[in-house]
Amino acid sequence: MPSDTIYDAIVVGLGPGGSSAARALAEKGLRVLGLDRARFPRHKPCGGCLSPKIHRVLGGEDLRPLTERDIHGATLCFRGARAVHARSTRPVAHMVSRIRFDAHLVARAREAGAEIREGEAFQALMQEGDRVAVTTGRGRYRARVVVGADGVNTAVGRAVGLRHRGWKAVLIEAEVGVDARTLGDLADEVILEFGDVPFGYAWIFPKADHLSIGVGGMVGKIGDLNGLYRDFLSRHRILGGIRSETRHGYTLPVYTQRRPLVRGNVLLVGDAGGLVDPFIGEGIYYAIRSGQIAAEVIEAALGDGLVDLGPYEHAVDAEMGSEFRTAYRLARFVYTFPDAFNRIAAGAPSVLEGYFEVLRGERSHRWFLGEIGRKVLTDLLAYTALLRPRPADARHAYDRVAPRYDAYNRVWRSVSTAVREELETQIESLLPPEALVLDAGGGTGATTALVLSSNRVRRTHLLDFSSGMIHMAAENLRDPRVRLIRGDMVRLPYPDRTFDLVVSTWAIETTPDPKQAVTELLRVIKDDGAVIYTFCSLPEGGIGRLGARLVEAAVGRRFAFRFLPRRERPYHSCSRSRLVTFFGGLMTLVVLRKCCTVTDEAAPCALPASWEEPFAQAPVPPPGAGGEQGDAL
Repeated sequence: MPSDTIYDAIVVGLGPGGSSAARALAEKGLRVLGLDRARFPRHKPCGGCLSPKIHRVLGGEDLRPLTERDIHGATLCFRGARAVHARSTRPVAHMVSRIRFDAHLVARAREAGAEIREGEAFQALMQEGDRVAVTTGRGRYRARVVVGADGVNTAVGRAVGLRHRGWKAVLIEAEVGVDARTLGDLADEVILEFGDVPFGYAWIFPKADHLSIGVGGMVGKIGDLNGLYRDFLSRHRILGGIRSETRHGYTLPVYTQRRPLVRGNVLLVGDAGGLVDPFIGEGIYYAIRSGQIAAEVIEAALGDGLVDLGPYEHAVDAEMGSEFRTAYRLARFVYTFPDAFNRIAAGAPSVLEGYFEVLRGERSHRWFLGEIGRKVLTDLLAYTALLRPRPADARHAYDRVAPRYDAYNRVWRSVSTAVREELETQIESLLPPEALVLDAGGGTGATTALVLSSNRVRRTHLLDFSSGMIHMAAENLRDPRVRLIRGDMVRLPYPDRTFDLVVSTWAIETTPDPKQAVTELLRVIKDDGAVIYTFCSLPEGGIGRLGARLVEAAVGRRFAFRFLPRRERPYHSCSRSRLVTFFGGLMTLVVLRKCCTVTDEAAPCALPASWEEPFAQAPVPPPGAGGEQGDAL
């Protein structure tokens, strides 16, 4: 049945954002209609974790009757192992049941004077002059403004062409009944695990009489969500006392960049507007606050007579945009490099304690990201300073640091995971059966170990000019297919056309002439062979270039290490080559074939006569065959 009442605002969806908007509008004396397809109390899949800054937006309201647990501690786990534990004398989170919490917010909106209609689902929206008509399964209502608060798949937003185009996360949340002892073991602490869930994390939150357990990650990256959930349960023995389990799946929008929130007389709040912290997925606080901001803008717009909701977008961005964008950068770092985040957190519990301050609203995400950045830079500077010696005594310096190389190298490996994955892909695609491979500048053997994971390798030579590195490689690589050679990669002790594949990782930038070094690598591959190498590259501009210059300045010119600028990079652009950059251009991976000439990127290909021949089965050359004599170990 159509209604003759013209409301000042209709709020569609009565979760935290919608009920808060309805309450704030009613408290301002406006005529408000709130609609929701559900009847309250109703279940809502969610971890139910409120950050302490929620007190700011609830006006000092006492949440103790709704709080099932006050959280004072957290344990961060990485790949199933405990990494760091921190506690605080003040709460760092409040655990609530969304069934009770959301019903409470709806009741407060009703008490404030909002007209609430439950069990009435939104169907359509139509602009009628300066009014908006909303149709439900039970009636048709008109208002001057409509607030879309109907979640990630907002029907209101779709009706006016406002769609969320950023990331979406997919999650499983389970209410798990456990025995009293298991529940007591957690008490007032949460467990968060990074590393095993691709681009996401897993959690255990204690509630009054059960645990909230879940996993979540970005759509398109996370893979088998149910399998990840099962694996997470199996890794935590604390969950051995499971008595019951109820699972729910749901999706969550994630803020990645500023987006339209207003179209005509319609605006979006909370999940409908994608206003969710991209790092830990916190949405309740931002839903409530965006509902309140919406009420402030609507009151002002209606008072002016000409309804202009544009200031809502600006107000939301001014209050939340910077935090969200920084949290997005934080998420990209943590989810891309979970091992590096593990190292930082395990080595400095103050990192986790610092995030407690962010949850309380006492510090910003920008401050927290800066703290992590400083710790990462400190570790990387220590690594590069340790491993990039003066050219005059380079061999002696590498011999000296060889026993500590792997410990420092873990930092580098953790931040170069994407490069390693691409390297692995290229190696696998280019290896012929019974391949003979050279790892030039192989250090302690990490890349050789990667090569040996393929069953198509007949033999691998690891060459390095440091006896210390060679001895460490001997400890790490106990495979009869490996031959360890001491020699210089810029004067390889092998005749032309010896190897099916040559790999070199993070080594050519330490040579006096990288192009000469790669030319030497090309010399020793067969006509149908390939060279794959990685190096640190100097970005063309932006924050990446600044970071590279800071590292170089800190390490000093006396060290051999440097980021290669574009003009010095050894590359040849042709149909058989490949160049991939990572992290804004800080790292580069190149694949070259025998036809390539790196002295001139644009030079025509020098195709060898035997280009179309299959991979040859050459015998293994003895150490020291051709070029400078190499020392076999």
